[in-house]
Amino acid sequence: MQNEPVMSILRRVQQEGKFVAILSSSPDFLVKAIAARWNVGNFLATRYELNSSGVIGGIAVSVQGCEKAEYVKKLGYDPSDVAGFSDSIHDLPFLKAVGCPVAVNPDRKLLRTSKKFGWEVI
Repeated sequence: MQNEPVMSILRRVQQEGKFVAILSSSPDFLVKAIAARWNVGNFLATRYELNSSGVIGGIAVSVQGCEKAEYVKKLGYDPSDVAGFSDSIHDLPFLKAVGCPVAVNPDRKLLRTSKKFGWEVI
């Protein structure tokens, strides 16, 4: 299910020509499909190793809040020009690295933190 307020923001920033990326701890093969569906050319997601039979054998690269924050920093944008969306307190380093943090259907800890910092909650 798509969150219409988030999709509205996504469509708007795409029309404005802004850089958009999906950063997710979800498996890369799922995020790749979502990125394609939403017309987002850039994504960073958890990558899994496949064994010789093509079966998932473990995690090759895990993408969590710290990795997302590093990705944003490496982009070289002024943080005030970057928006970040998350539903989990585990993404706190990422949300602190962007100028416009938004909590989407947040877990309890992220909701409490968002209210404390005055971040937008959808």
